[in-house]
Amino acid sequence: MIRNTFVLLLFILLPFFGESQETSGTIIYDVKINMHKQLTGERERFKEFIPEYRTSSFELVFNDEQSVYRRYEDPAAMVERRGRRGGFRMMMGGGSTVFRDFEDQSKVEQREFMGKNFVITGSLDQKGWKVTGEAAPISGYPCLKATLPDTANDRTLIAWFSPQVGVPTGPASYAQLPGLVLQVETDDNSLTITAREIKWGEVDEKALNAPRRGKEVTEEEYRAMVRKTMENMRQQRGRN
Repeated sequence: MIRNTFVLLLFILLPFFGESQETSGTIIYDVKINMHKQLTGERERFKEFIPEYRTSSFELVFNDEQSVYRRYEDPAAMVERRGRRGGFRMMMGGGSTVFRDFEDQSKVEQREFMGKNFVITGSLDQKGWKVTGEAAPISGYPCLKATLPDTANDRTLIAWFSPQVGVPTGPASYAQLPGLVLQVETDDNSLTITAREIKWGEVDEKALNAPRRGKEVTEEEYRAMVRKTMENMRQQRGRN
């Protein structure tokens, strides 16, 4: 009943909201991955050795022309860790960095695989999101729901975006919607990405540089390399 009332109010008031005057800022997202969902078949026996959830934080720096999504760690947490361990520990598994340019519809993504960095350049892909019309407040902003089938993982992706902020970006690869994506989830509860903190205001242009460190490859070359490496690893395990 409450959600239905919110939907009605949103569609009544949204035309009056218009597009937000704020088109630049920084968003901190909390990412929560259910690791046990990835352990199926023979791998289920490893569940007792692996925490059910892995959590991390990423930041999205953006303006009305470009955005960069990358790994983030709270400075306070870094200071606390230095105090506990008497030194600074480098973070492992930094995750992907995604740069988007809305003007020329291009993107540059830096991925880490087997301890090496790879840089992939391409066009902003239109994923075919379907806007459902369902609405809900996310992080204090009225948002609309969009869905996208993820056939590779047998699940459905759900994105909540704010038409009030007309910047077509969001966390990781979840973007290209008519508004800023503030939350992503899956129907099988294997992934949740939620905007925890939003800071509006001009951003330093130096923070919007595309990643360049790593071997340049195409998307097809990267996928072929990953497939070959995983196949070799399976064969090696079989021999052992």
